Amino acid sequence: MKRLTGLILGCLILAGCQPVDEEAAKAPVTGFLDAIQEGDLEKAAQFEADDIQGMSSLVEDTSEFTALLKDAGFGEAFDTQAQEFQKKETALAVQTYEIESVSGHGNSATVRAGITGIPVNEINPETMMEDIQDTLSEDIQAYGEAHPDQTDQEKILGDMGKIIFDRMYEQIAGQQPADKVLNFKVISQDGAENWKIQSIEEVK
Repeated sequence: MKRLTGLILGCLILAGCQPVDEEAAKAPVTGFLDAIQEGDLEKAAQFEADDIQGMSSLVEDTSEFTALLKDAGFGEAFDTQAQEFQKKETALAVQTYEIESVSGHGNSATVRAGITGIPVNEINPETMMEDIQDTLSEDIQAYGEAHPDQTDQEKILGDMGKIIFDRMYEQIAGQQPADKVLNFKVISQDGAENWKIQSIEEVK
């Protein structure tokens, strides 16, 4: 009987059916969501697998925006305002969260999390700019009247950036937070403690 039990256990282990380490599996998800709450996409990336899928179910893809800024060459002051806006906008996506369950076996698991935040991934930039266009025009006119002798181009662009991005943030932050449930598929890479998020999928 002992030999049979040992054989069964051996087969289960070889098949990857050993119980999942729930705390280890949750770690990359909580680390990722904490980083999003801080608006730190670079930190969040530390918990992602190289081929992660489904990021757009939670946060906006900022790669195109970053590339546009680089090509535009508006200067360091403007870019700093843009980066600060991106950080604050990202943080809106996860205002609170709770890990609801962990399921799986071996080196693969699904971590389900309930999240409350503003769906920044669903914002239409063109619509948003239309909504704030009149207010922005007034802000820019007021700036020109208050600084008639300002000739430093980079300073002007930096100030314009702050005006524009502050208005954009106010528009987004004023939206109603929504609840969503996400499934995070996590896998163990290169050792039991090195878990990464492989995919994110919203539960409809």
